[in-house]
Parts: sequence; C-alpha cells; structure tokens
Amino acid sequence: MRVFTIHAIIFMLTLSMSASCFAFNAEEFYLCSKAGDEYRGILYWARAVVTINDYDSGSELSDSVKLKLKSKASITDANYGEPNKNIKTHFINEFKRLVQGNLPYAKEETFDTLFAEYKKSAGVKNFTADDIEGFEAFEESRRKAIYGPNPGAIYTKISISRTDFPVLYEIKTNVSGRDNLWSTDRDDFVSQKNIGYSSPQYIEAELKKMITMHLTKVGNAFKLLRSCKGK
Repeated sequence: MRVFTIHAIIFMLTLSMSASCFAFNAEEFYLCSKAGDEYRGILYWARAVVTINDYDSGSELSDSVKLKLKSKASITDANYGEPNKNIKTHFINEFKRLVQGNLPYAKEETFDTLFAEYKKSAGVKNFTADDIEGFEAFEESRRKAIYGPNPGAIYTKISISRTDFPVLYEIKTNVSGRDNLWSTDRDDFVSQKNIGYSSPQYIEAELKKMITMHLTKVGNAFKLLRSCKGK
C-alpha cells in the first residue's frame, strides 16, 4: 500500500483542481474577456437581416429553386438578395425568440427609403459609388439621433450552388456591435458557419433548420455574455 504525506496529498489535490480549472469553458473564457466587449456593449438591435445569393454572381440559382424573391433591379438588390417570405419570416421570428432577449429591436426603414432621404438631404440626384461614404455617415448619424449609441446587427448570409441534387449551400451568421454596423467573418464563439446540401424539394426546410441552429447558438452566446457582466 502506498503511503502519501500530507504535503503530497495537498500537492495532488492542487494538481487535480488545476486540471479541472484548465479544462475551462473556452467559450466562457473568450466571451467574458475583453474580446466580448463589442457584443456585450450592444444596447439595441438595429438590424436583423437574412440574405440569399449565388456563389456565382448573376447565375440566378437561388431564384431557380424558389428561395429568393425576384424584384426589380436596384442598388439594394445588388447588395442584398431578399429571400422568399417563408425564409424571411422564419428568420425574424427565430431572431426574436432566440437572440433578441430584452433588448429593443429598432427596425429601420428600408434601404430604398433611407437612400431617398439621404439624396434629398445631400442634394444628390444620382447615387453613385462616390456617395457611399456620405450615405453611411448619414445613416449612422440618423440612427444615433433616433435610437442612441451602441447598436447591434445580426446578418445571416446564405449562398447557393446548383439547382439539381445535391443543391449545395453555405450559411454564415455574424453579429456586429460597431457604430457603422459593418460585419466581417469571424472565427469566434458568436459567429457561425456551415456548409451542406439538400434536394431542390427540401432545400427551404433545410435552410430553416440551419437558421434555427445558428440563431440558437448565437442566442446562447448572448446569454453567456449577459451573465458574465462584471466578472
């Protein structure tokens, strides 16, 4: 029988406790650190957007499998592929159920409305690439004046390839807590990314399932962010 001194026992207990501490929750460690401050600082949701586009620009694959609304060409459509009503409604409902929490959702006017307001205030007749910076400054200033500081935005972007089985997709969800609401792909515990496939018949149901999965994970991350305030 092995006999241990009290010092050896204390040492082994310390090692055991250290091992338990070392097997920490990496998500909690990240989100409760300074790295999570951008997300934790969000005071209201300014945007909740889901878009569907094609891997190959102009291929109209997402139109072919009835995932995206067809609409007249505009500068808005060039940046955002509006999904069909079923997907859009599902996304908004799941955002409110899983992510919004007790933060206000200050839904903004459509981009077309904001563009019209900007062009009128800035005296711009034809909106060009040179006006983008001015429009972004106008939008940010307007939003801050109406709703206050620290906005948040969540974007789910879906890309489609192929119209026959297998219909391939990529889905990415990112959150921004920046004043300009810019979003970039990140490798953290809030952002989500998956690739998969389905049949033309079931691709819409598959994407709804993935949207729910992404927003569930984002919602859980925000619960953790809120719970570790002051830690």
